[in-house]
Amino acid sequence: MSIRRARIRRALLRGGLAATLTWTAFATGCADPKLVPFRDAAAAYDAGRKALDAGDADAAITRFGEARALDPQSATLPLWQGRAYAAAGRLDEAVAAADAVIALHPEDGTAHYNRAAWHARQGRLGEAAAGLQMALGLKAATVWQAARDPDFLPHRTDPAFAAVLPQQDLLAKVEGPKNNGFIGSELMLTFTFVGPDDQVPALTGPDIPACLKQRRIVEDDHVEEGTARRELRVYFTALAACTITLGPFEARGSTASNDPARVALPAQPITVLGLDGSAPLGSNTTLQDAAWVLPSAITGSAPVPGWDGATATMGERPAASLVLLEWRVDAQTRSIGGITR
Repeated sequence: MSIRRARIRRALLRGGLAATLTWTAFATGCADPKLVPFRDAAAAYDAGRKALDAGDADAAITRFGEARALDPQSATLPLWQGRAYAAAGRLDEAVAAADAVIALHPEDGTAHYNRAAWHARQGRLGEAAAGLQMALGLKAATVWQAARDPDFLPHRTDPAFAAVLPQQDLLAKVEGPKNNGFIGSELMLTFTFVGPDDQVPALTGPDIPACLKQRRIVEDDHVEEGTARRELRVYFTALAACTITLGPFEARGSTASNDPARVALPAQPITVLGLDGSAPLGSNTTLQDAAWVLPSAITGSAPVPGWDGATATMGERPAASLVLLEWRVDAQTRSIGGITR
């Protein structure tokens, strides 16, 4: 089990620790004989945890079983015994332990999550995907935590999980102008990135054709339930009539736990007409020496005002070149600035 997996599972099963503290308080604070079983259940639970941490799954199974017998209404103890069963390779019994919790507590997201993981280990992928979808709906984990879980990671591309887990950590798309432009008009490209909240997306692309001038970038960021959505709207002014393709592009993302994700984005056709509507005479062959300026870029040497730790690739831009960068979070503007080289 990876460190990330262990943290997820401990967070999901933290109720067991709270229950231990409660039992101990009851047992030490009062001599009522009715509370003795809870004291003994707490002691058996502690012994089971120690055995499991020491790698003695069989002893842990026995101890957690004793605790369950003393506190049969607990929704936490069966899952700990299920973990011990799973560690011993007894997956059918691990699943049965989760079944017991779900029978009493149908909306226990932890039980659905663990059962789905054990189903995945068994190769029962249809049941695993359905159970995981239920667990995610009950907020037992975020979709990105589940996607990186060692039990589910190998199955992200399996059709059974298509509606439950993203196939990769970075999803990206680009949309170009919907209509032709005219000289002096504004054209826009929209880039959208979706991924885990620890993902830092960057974008690379070709130099900007001479018939366009990059003017402004608006970045909108939104994070909810561990999922980050970033939208970049890049605005250009058409300087001359031309027919070009802007791109292709590559979106890159990196996290502490994964190799960099890469997503290829197709080139976008752009047509700029003369003021009289005449067909353009230009082509893709004339380029100006300028690179993309993105507030979320992570390569380059120029710091971006208002974006702590972010840098932008500037290239050899003319001294009078200015690109306005606006950063918004949850639709609220946080910073506006520009870079001049």
